[in-house]
Amino acid sequence: MGSGSGFRSRSAILKPPTTTVREQALAVLAVGSPRLQADELADRRYGLSDLLDELAGSTDPGETFVICWNVIVESAELAFLLAGSWLGTGKWFLRELRAADPVLADRADRGQR
Repeated sequence: MGSGSGFRSRSAILKPPTTTVREQALAVLAVGSPRLQADELADRRYGLSDLLDELAGSTDPGETFVICWNVIVESAELAFLLAGSWLGTGKWFLRELRAADPVLADRADRGQR
């Protein structure tokens, strides 16, 4: 193709990321998640209280399991946010919980066995 075609060579398109972007990403991660605002804290506490009320009245084993899982997730996310940690998912859920609140992580781990 001619030089005026608008195409670029492959080497011009596939440039490695700059260190500036990497450094910015590491800085964001190091600072931690944004501080939990009072209204969000109140909403999360209300939601957790509501789940605990549902758990107290649950008689169906399947529903009890689902409610328990939601209590664990909501409790962990609250611990993450209060500790200034990022929310974890998958294997990082327990890893982040262990870093943010080791006692809660141990209780969650023992509770699932």
